Amino acid sequence: MKAISNVISWIFNPLVFLPAMLFFSYGVSPYDFSSMDMVLFTIIVFVTSFFLPVASIVLMRSLGIVESIEMEERKQRIGPLLAVGVFYLWMFISIKDNPAIGDLFKIACLGTCISLGFLFFLTIFTKISLHASAVGGTLAFVFLSIFKLQKTEWYFNLTEYVRHSKFAEAEVDLEWFVATKYILIAMMLITGLVCTARLQLQAHKPDEIFGGLLIGATSMWLGFTILL
Repeated sequence: MKAISNVISWIFNPLVFLPAMLFFSYGVSPYDFSSMDMVLFTIIVFVTSFFLPVASIVLMRSLGIVESIEMEERKQRIGPLLAVGVFYLWMFISIKDNPAIGDLFKIACLGTCISLGFLFFLTIFTKISLHASAVGGTLAFVFLSIFKLQKTEWYFNLTEYVRHSKFAEAEVDLEWFVATKYILIAMMLITGLVCTARLQLQAHKPDEIFGGLLIGATSMWLGFTILL
C-alpha cells in the first residue's frame, strides 16, 4: 500500500496541475487561444511551471539546502516554495495583459500564485500539505469554471491545437469530446486519492491535509473574484 501511495504522490506532483489547468482552459475555451501557437505556449508553461521548479529543487538538494526531494521537514520547504513562487509569479505577470491568452488560464495562474503565497507564509509556522493545496485548487478551478462560467463541454482537437505551430502541416486528426461534469468527477476522485495517499504515507496529519485543501480552493476562488 505504501508503494502505491508513493506512486500516486509522484504522478500527481503539485507541479503538474498548472499545465493540466492549461489543457482544461483550452478545451473549454479554445477560441480564447485562437491566435496562439499552442504547442510553443504549452512548452513555455511546462518549462516555467514544472521543469525550472524541479531543476531549482534538485540544485538546492545538491547544495545541501534541502535534505531530500520530498522535503519532509517543514523548514526545508521555505526555499523551494520561494523559488517556485518566483517562477509562477513571473509567468502570471508575463501573460496577464496578453489578449491572445484566455482569461481562464490567467485565473489559474493567479489562483496558484495566491496559494503559493499563503503556503510560503504558513509554512513558517506549520507543515501544510502542498499536494492537498494543488488538488484542492484544481478541483475548485474546475468546479467554478462549470458552475460560475457555465463551461459544460471540453473539446480538444489536435489539428486545431497545432494549427499555428510549425507542426501545422502534419496529418493529424485526433479529437476528444467530454462533458465537464465527468472531468469534475475525475478531479474529485484524484483529490481523494492524493489526500488518502499522503495520509497513508504519514506525510501529513488530517488537519494539514484539510488546511491544504482549504488554501487551494480559497486561493482559486480569489483568482476568479479578482479577474472576473
